[in-house]
Amino acid sequence: GDFAQQFGEVMRFGTGLPKDVSEVIILMTGRYWGAQFEWASHKPAALEAGAKPEILEAIRVGKRPAGMNRDTEIAYNFIDELLTTHQVSEATFAAAKERYGVQGVVDMVGLSGWYGIVSMCLNLDQYPLDAGDKPALGALANPLPVVGAGFATAIPGKPDPVTVRSSANGKEFTLIGDRLRPPTFEQMTAEQKKFTEEALAGRGTGGSFPVSLHSPVMGRQLFGLGERVRFHMSVPDRLKELAILLTARYWAAQYEWSVHQPAAIQAGLSE
Repeated sequence: GDFAQQFGEVMRFGTGLPKDVSEVIILMTGRYWGAQFEWASHKPAALEAGAKPEILEAIRVGKRPAGMNRDTEIAYNFIDELLTTHQVSEATFAAAKERYGVQGVVDMVGLSGWYGIVSMCLNLDQYPLDAGDKPALGALANPLPVVGAGFATAIPGKPDPVTVRSSANGKEFTLIGDRLRPPTFEQMTAEQKKFTEEALAGRGTGGSFPVSLHSPVMGRQLFGLGERVRFHMSVPDRLKELAILLTARYWAAQYEWSVHQPAAIQAGLSE
């Protein structure tokens, strides 16, 4: 809980995203998960931040909003594609990167990811609305798609990964990235170097680390949360790996599956 709250505080208050855009992303995520309390809590915050009521209403009923300004439309397209197709097209990624920079792109993923966790917790607990509030999220006339009916959405564009080998304090490490090109240790900012050194002292620089590196303040919190969740929980390894594989299958995360399928076998799950 402590690690999660620290991560959530950074995502809610510590990004450089415009406040109205952040709140739209939060509401899109709450709508995706059907989190009634999340919607009731953040709709007033979104309006106070300057989001248009008609845009929020369109999100509530599951329609694409009309009349979005460019900042909101770029973020809307990015999160909409990520949530409903589990991929992001080349054009949408390029627009998001151009407007918000690499750190902004990573922060949008982190913000939606955090409120996905929050929404799951609220739904699990059937958390009640405040007195006088009525559920605002009804059944959608056009439900959000089930991605590929259980099969991975095709990766947009041809992957073109780059591998960078470097060293820090005498330790060699490798970073791999595609759209988000990894820097060498010498090219990193002071904050990135500090984060890298912490990763090398822990589980290393693989997986999502090269992505988190582009937003090191967020990344360090996420890394700490992940370390706690992966290695210091009471859930038996067999059930832990089952939950990871189910999540990887849900998101069609090819790398996640390839890493954890052998770990699941080792933990006792059958082929």
